[in-house]
Formats: sequence, C-alpha cells, structure tokens
Amino acid sequence: MDLSLTQTLLLCALIFLAGFVDSIAGGGGLISLPAYLWAGLAEHATLATNKFSSTLGTLAAVARYYKAWTIRLRIGLLGAAGALAGSVAGARLALAVSPNVIHAAVLALAPCALVVILLQKRFLPAEGVAGRSGLAWKSFLIGAGIGIYDGFFGPGT
Repeated sequence: MDLSLTQTLLLCALIFLAGFVDSIAGGGGLISLPAYLWAGLAEHATLATNKFSSTLGTLAAVARYYKAWTIRLRIGLLGAAGALAGSVAGARLALAVSPNVIHAAVLALAPCALVVILLQKRFLPAEGVAGRSGLAWKSFLIGAGIGIYDGFFGPGT
C-alpha cells in the first residue's frame, strides 16, 4: 500500500470523521471500512483494523457506563459472554471466506447498517422489558447474535 501525501491526508481525515461520528451516534465503521478499502488495505486487514479501533471505543463506553452504575452486572456479563462467543464465530467466518466475499459483504452490508442506524428508534423495545423473565439468558442469546454480526462485519453494532 503506497499512498501519496494527499491520499494519506484524506485517509486520516476520513478516519477522524469516522471516530467522531462513532463517538456521537455510532456507525463510524460505515465511513472507515470503505476508506480502508479505498486506500488499498487488504480486506481481512481492513476488518481487523476497524475492529481494533471499535473495541477500544467499546471498552471506554463500558467503563463509563459501569462507573455511572447503569449496568446490571449479571445481565451485562451474560450479554458480554454471548457477544464474545458470537464475535469469535463471526471472526472465524470472516477468515474462512475469500477477500472477494468480504469486499462484496462490505458493499452490501454498509447500506443496510446505515438504514438500521437511521431507524434505530423503531427497533428499540418498549419500556419495561427489564422485568420480563429470562432476561439474563435472552441477553446472552442477543449478545451472541450481535457478536456474530460484529465479528464478521461490525459497523452499526
């Protein structure tokens, strides 16, 4: 990957914009993934690079929520365990497919993730869900499903 100074500056600006968008509304990967591909980064390296930066952002957010005591620990840990297992499965799936499939998946999934981000309020559950029985195990299963998507692709998670 040999970039000119102009291309490097443009890539840095796009990645900065992606981080800014991600910190405000989420979905910064919708900017960074195509930017990495445009710059010529290999498909698997693109996913890994994007995942590294999003993992750091997620860890910072979890630490902040934990400090503010807004996490129900048992439910959060089970959800995190499901997400970890799912993300391992998703990452293994990403490694098992060819770079051409990854490239096509990025182009196909990015618009879908954008629609979900823009319409997320319609997908959120009604208030009062926390009192339902089996919420801890539901959080594990939901975490696993989200983890598979996040491990394979990521943006919009």
